[in-house]
Amino acid sequence: MGALVRGADAFFYGVTEGGGANGAGTLFRIGFDGSGFGVLHHFTGGEEGGTPRAGLLSDEKGNLYGTTAKGGEAGLGVLFRFSSKGKLRVMHSFSGYEGADPRSLVFVGAGPEIVGITREGGDYGNGTLFRFQADGGVFTSLHSFMDIDGVNPEAPLLLGADGMVHGVAPAGGPWGLGTAFRISAKGVNFEVVHAFGPCDADGAACTDGSRPLGETQGWDGWILGRTLAGGASGRGIIYLRNPTGTEYHVLYTYKGIGDDPRRELVRGRDGKGYALLQDASGKSLGLQRVYNPTPGPPGQPGQIVTILTREAWDILPPQSETAAGIYPDPCEFTSLGAFTAPQGTTVFDTDALTYGGAAGGVFSMGMAVFAFDSISIPSGATVQGVGRHPLALLSLGGVQIDGTVHVSGANATPTAPTCQANTVSPGGAGGGAGGRG
Repeated sequence: MGALVRGADAFFYGVTEGGGANGAGTLFRIGFDGSGFGVLHHFTGGEEGGTPRAGLLSDEKGNLYGTTAKGGEAGLGVLFRFSSKGKLRVMHSFSGYEGADPRSLVFVGAGPEIVGITREGGDYGNGTLFRFQADGGVFTSLHSFMDIDGVNPEAPLLLGADGMVHGVAPAGGPWGLGTAFRISAKGVNFEVVHAFGPCDADGAACTDGSRPLGETQGWDGWILGRTLAGGASGRGIIYLRNPTGTEYHVLYTYKGIGDDPRRELVRGRDGKGYALLQDASGKSLGLQRVYNPTPGPPGQPGQIVTILTREAWDILPPQSETAAGIYPDPCEFTSLGAFTAPQGTTVFDTDALTYGGAAGGVFSMGMAVFAFDSISIPSGATVQGVGRHPLALLSLGGVQIDGTVHVSGANATPTAPTCQANTVSPGGAGGGAGGRG
């Protein structure tokens, strides 16, 4: 299922790639509060298409645009419009030479004008970029991917602050590890702005990542992305680059302790990157946020914090992986009570294991962990993490964040985990023992 899109009527709209009356997927809507859910269309899998795998676009008139990976006249997918009156119309049926298995679309102009991508087909069978003008129904092939510039692109496209359409391919490029590319909104001047790789001599560590999953753009125009593999651990990275690709920074290297990337990042209204942590089965582990991604002095590491629920923590692997080997996780957590951040700034020191000047954290899983019954950061309150270790805030109950969380300082390479008993801070309510036994 692709990402949801907010329609002109404030409902959210999305698709499923399977199920429905014909087993070929559905188009549905749902209200912001979970009410008003309804299936608006059941794909047939025939000439109108089936198996939609990418999110929709919504124009100002309430029309929705999307693609299906299968169906159509040649069985290779379609581009469709679902009108505000509830009628689906096939705008283009893919034949193979101009693409097959279409995926992401992005608006680039009025009409609307759309640039899209296919995962397969084209001159080399590696996928294509295309442009479609809804007024007049004009379809134009823009680029056929070759091995050297990308293979099987499928991640969402984005229209950058530079007026160019940006995307990634999970394979291809000089080292076969994927590329980041851009093309003008008019469909000219295609270029690869970053080729992922190379790996070291034994192929174990591609330090700048490999197999990119997707990108999002911050308010400052810089582009934030993540990869499924590569990095010092081989488990993926979060990276930041400028639109031209002349500057590229690794912000964070996944450590394989339950923080493995599974989906692309998305941008919040605050301009910061957000990622959902998932285990290998796709079960949600918690929310990860990348803060203040614009790099500072050369060599400054990424600034990152993880906020987890108790359920998420309990299904993390019960061990810590470090450069020196695998260590069992002996830590048990005692709740520090319900944490409501006061107005102003509360500092969490990830080296001294204190917050607001009071002792309370433990080192575990390569992180400085502070456990609470619940976590609330109201508007006007700021939580700041400082120190060399990654900060993890563990809620044994609910999480409500309306304020700001900021992390500064380095993320040190984790050492063998040690435990330090939690100490309830003044005014904190004691809680029962948490964590693993």
